[in-house]
Amino acid sequence: MSALQTIGAGGGVGVSTTYGTLVSSVVGIATPCRLLVWGTSDAYVTAGVGATASTTDIPLPAYTPVLIDIPANIGNSTARLSAVQISGPGIIYGKPLSEAT
Repeated sequence: MSALQTIGAGGGVGVSTTYGTLVSSVVGIATPCRLLVWGTSDAYVTAGVGATASTTDIPLPAYTPVLIDIPANIGNSTARLSAVQISGPGIIYGKPLSEAT
């Protein structure tokens, strides 16, 4: 298996929101998609329909992009990206790249 993965370009409009000690979420992510996520400070992140970040979610180091697959949702076509700080407040970004596989 290769350490490199090909990802599709485009896919949708990017989203962002600020986060801090309180959970912050941004909505409007079309599903299904592969979402590229990164933040400006360490944070716990999650994405999906009805997603709300907590300290049990993915710990994301600052400026470290990750891919999150969001499956299709029946009855609601949009998902949300949610984050809560680990080390300090910041901004979380999400960019849909392609349909999830």
